[in-house]
Amino acid sequence: MTEAMQQLFDEKAEREVLGSILLEPHLLRINDLLYEEFFIQRYGYLYRLMRWMDANGKTIDLLTVQQELERKDKLDWFGGFAELADLAQIVTTYHYETQCQHIRDYSNRRRALKVVQELGRAVLDTRKEFTVGEFINELMQTELGKTKTFSMTDGLLQFDQWAVDRIDKNLNGTLDQYPKSGIEEIDKALIFLEGGQTTRIAGEPGVGKTMLVTQIFEQANCARVYFSMEMLLHRLVARMLSARTNIPVSLMRTGLGGDAEALLQKLRDTYRGLEAEEMFINCSPTMTIEGMYSEIAKLKAQGHDVKLIAIDYFGLISEPGAHENQTIKEGIISQKLQRLVKELDVHALVIDTYNKEGFGKDRGSMRAVGGAATKSYDSDNVLTLTVGDVTASGVEIYADMVKSRDGEMKERRFGLIREISKPVIRSMTAAEREAMRQKVK
Repeated sequence: MTEAMQQLFDEKAEREVLGSILLEPHLLRINDLLYEEFFIQRYGYLYRLMRWMDANGKTIDLLTVQQELERKDKLDWFGGFAELADLAQIVTTYHYETQCQHIRDYSNRRRALKVVQELGRAVLDTRKEFTVGEFINELMQTELGKTKTFSMTDGLLQFDQWAVDRIDKNLNGTLDQYPKSGIEEIDKALIFLEGGQTTRIAGEPGVGKTMLVTQIFEQANCARVYFSMEMLLHRLVARMLSARTNIPVSLMRTGLGGDAEALLQKLRDTYRGLEAEEMFINCSPTMTIEGMYSEIAKLKAQGHDVKLIAIDYFGLISEPGAHENQTIKEGIISQKLQRLVKELDVHALVIDTYNKEGFGKDRGSMRAVGGAATKSYDSDNVLTLTVGDVTASGVEIYADMVKSRDGEMKERRFGLIREISKPVIRSMTAAEREAMRQKVK
C-alpha cells in the first residue's frame, strides 16, 4: 500500500460512527455507508456485523455485539472487549452524519487514487498501443467501474422481508401509513404514494400542477418536505391555507375583502393545525439534488419519518458543472433523483412543464403528440394534465396517468375538476365523466 493511500482515512471518524451506533442503533438506518468504505478492516467488519444484526431484528448493544463477535470467533481479532468498550465511550452522537460523510469522502479519494495509479501504469506501459478507447476501457475495469452484485439468495431474502412486511401491514391495517393523494382517481391509479418512486406531474402552464401538488402535500398524513425553487415562502403557505380553508389566494392578496376580520380569524385558527403537522418547506432558489438529500437525511436523523417530498419544479433544480446540452443535464438530475428516492425511501412529486409541439390535440394523451420532447421522462409514474372546457362545475382537466413499475406498464385516463368557487381539484362525478366522454368522442 502506498504512503499516499495510508494518509487517506480518518480513524476518529470511523470510531465515532461505530460508537454512535452502539449508543443509538437506529442511526444505522439513516445512512447508506458500505462496510467497504471503512479503511480499518476490523471497523468495517464490525459495521457490517451490526448491519446484519439490525436487519435480522437483533438488539444492538455492547453485550450483544460482544456475543456475536465471540460466536464468530472474531473478538480477539477485533481487539477484545476492551477495544469494543472503548468505542462505546463516545460522548455525543451529534457529529454522526458529518463523520459518515468523512468516511465516504476518504473512501472515494482512495478509489480515485487507485484508479489514477492503475491508469498511470497503463499509460507508462509503452509495450502496448495507447488509445482513448483503451483508456476508457481501463477505467471501467477499475474500482470506479464496479457495481454491487447480489446473489439470488440475497435477492430472495430481501423479497421475503418485503413481502412479509406488506402482509403484516395489510393484516394490521397499517398500509395506510403510506401517504395518499386524497383525490379518488389518482389514488385508484397509484394506490398510494409508495417510497422509492417518483411521480412527474406535467402539463401546460396554468393547468393547475402546483395547485394539485400543494393540495396533495397539504393533506398527506406523514412527515413531508416541499422544495420550491420558484415560489416565496409566504406565497406557498398561502396556497396551503387556501387548500385547507377554501379562501382563495386572490382574496388574501386583496386584503380579504369586506369580511376581512372574520376571514383572518379563520386563517389564524387554521395556523394551529398546520403548526402541529410535520410539514417542512425549503424555498432556496438554487437547490441541488445533493442539497435535497442532505436536508431529508437531516430531518430523518432528527426523528422525522419523511415519506413524501414535493419539488417545484424540475426545470429549476441546479446541477453543478457546465452542461451545454440541456437534455443531458436533465438526464443526470433524473438519475440522481431516482437514487435519492430509493436510498431515502421517499415518494417524490415532481412538477414539470412539458413543451411538445401539438400538446393537447388529443386530450389527456401523450401518444399522439408530435414533435421532439424537450424533457426527460425518467419517472416511475407520469401524470399529464391538459385544460379542457369551463363548465358550471369548474374547469375540466384531462389526465393521463402512465405507470411503469416492476416490469408492468399501466395506463389510466380520467378527468378532474378544478372548482371555480374554491381552490380545490377533485375527481369528476359520474355525470361529469359521462359528459366528458361524449365530448372526447
